Amino acid sequence: TKREVFKTLKSGVKSKSLENFEVLLQKVNNENYSNNGITLGVAFSGSTKEELMLFECLDSIAMSIDSSKDILTEVLVCGPSSYQSDKLLERYPFLPLKYIKYDNPIQDKRFMIGGKKNYVFSQASYNVVCILHTRICIDSSFINTIFSKKFDVLAPRVVAQSEKKYYDYISYHLLSGYNYGAAKNLILTVQHFRENYLYLLKDRYPYVDGGICIFNKASLNRLPYSENVAWDEAE
Repeated sequence: TKREVFKTLKSGVKSKSLENFEVLLQKVNNENYSNNGITLGVAFSGSTKEELMLFECLDSIAMSIDSSKDILTEVLVCGPSSYQSDKLLERYPFLPLKYIKYDNPIQDKRFMIGGKKNYVFSQASYNVVCILHTRICIDSSFINTIFSKKFDVLAPRVVAQSEKKYYDYISYHLLSGYNYGAAKNLILTVQHFRENYLYLLKDRYPYVDGGICIFNKASLNRLPYSENVAWDEAE
């Protein structure tokens, strides 16, 4: 038991007592978990058809920032250089908003979303980096909630609304294997497994949707996404 405890916790604790029938450990404070601000990076295609979703996403971010005025925040919208970003900045003069340009994400007809998201990550000024798609809207308590946590990586729950009903989106599901293309018809979502996911993990593999992921830049020693994985390939 002692060996397993130390192997699991590693540098996160230091020993205070190692008696035969007692192991007393003290948690080590790690400065990597002292958050200095939050960067919200939105992946945007630059398409005029996607603008409405982008505006709804930014509106929700604005409400959350308004509820967390003591937290340093920046908003990065990442899209192509061909997009007229001036109108975006004019629409949101009250946001700490910056448009960052990222071109040529297409390789052999594959959209290399991992490279684009890594660029957003590299441009972030703060250690809490939330990378999301325009289809995601956050609630007013989001920034305060995330900023109060100590973490390496988070994948928050996503809820979709249809008329007046709410249901879990594809934020977490179980696959028969990590070959995502071959397993599309075998996905179990939260509606299927409910509280039984631990039991089902013996035969299935967890998968988190890429719509929104949150990283602690201070605790990662690498870019979070694979540069070789494209859109719809489970980046």
